[in-house]
Amino acid sequence: MTGPLIEPLQSPADHRPVEDLVYDRLALTLLAARHGLQDAAAAVRQSEANRMTLLYVHAITAAVTAPLFAWYGAVTGLPGPSWTVVHKVPGSWIVMAAVLAVGGMVLGFGTTSRHRRSAMIGLSLIMVWYGTMTATFLTATGLWLAAGADPARMPAIYAASVYIHPAIVMFIHLRTIVRMIRSLTGVT
Repeated sequence: MTGPLIEPLQSPADHRPVEDLVYDRLALTLLAARHGLQDAAAAVRQSEANRMTLLYVHAITAAVTAPLFAWYGAVTGLPGPSWTVVHKVPGSWIVMAAVLAVGGMVLGFGTTSRHRRSAMIGLSLIMVWYGTMTATFLTATGLWLAAGADPARMPAIYAASVYIHPAIVMFIHLRTIVRMIRSLTGVT
């Protein structure tokens, strides 16, 4: 007897040993995984670029809105029932404008320098501004309703919903940065 008692398994199509087919399949799987990882890495880079762009938009918007808010408050005194709460605090529009301006500048610095803690401080200040604006309009609406809801003195009821949205967006950005810091430092 010459040769092995059991012939190696052959593929019916090309009569190659099964081991070769397994190695071919493994090679194709590894190539597919490599391409998948490259696609995932590209998606992560694009997501990071989008997030950075949003942070720049928030920083620039805050920096531009702040002096306009201060100017409008100084020129008009913020007329109307929507500003009832603001009227009770002298110079409040100047303080609010300063909070927004500093928030925008710190966020811009933190984003440009990739200093996450600075970005978090800037986002927090901007979130405080939007949150305060939301509270101001909600309080004005509450006071209006408590006073009998006179249509002639109705505040801008929609305004609170306009300002709460950016406050929530700032919170989401903050949460994202906190998660990034935790993942980099291993803190859970």
